[in-house]
Amino acid sequence: MALIVPRWYGRVTADGTSIELFAKQLYRRWLKHLANKQVVIIIEEMRRKRSDRQNRYWWGCIIPAIGEHCGYLPYEYGSVHDELMRTLVGYREDCHPSLRIRKSSRDLSPSQFADLIDSARVFALEKMGITLPDPDGSR
Repeated sequence: MALIVPRWYGRVTADGTSIELFAKQLYRRWLKHLANKQVVIIIEEMRRKRSDRQNRYWWGCIIPAIGEHCGYLPYEYGSVHDELMRTLVGYREDCHPSLRIRKSSRDLSPSQFADLIDSARVFALEKMGITLPDPDGSR
């Protein structure tokens, strides 16, 4: 069974010389678990992810509406998502040309995800004749 590796969040101090961890006690326990082992440390700037509201609209409105219109069953909606990502967002720039991998919606900022939602609504209307409700509930 694979061990789940936690992520630790914190803030770099104003002078840029250290990190203030948000869960110090848990972090210390995890370090004890790794005593005498080699580790990898990756520090990256935390990015805001899409909102729960955006996610609910994508998976609760856009994907089911397009999937149903095309005759796909609910268990196939993940594939509908994959194909929309390929069509509307494209492929990763760092992938091999013989085996292209699509961009991930997880890597989109909230504003980029809002653009994706808008693009999907336009795509649904122009290519399929589907009018999707506005994310705020109005038509």
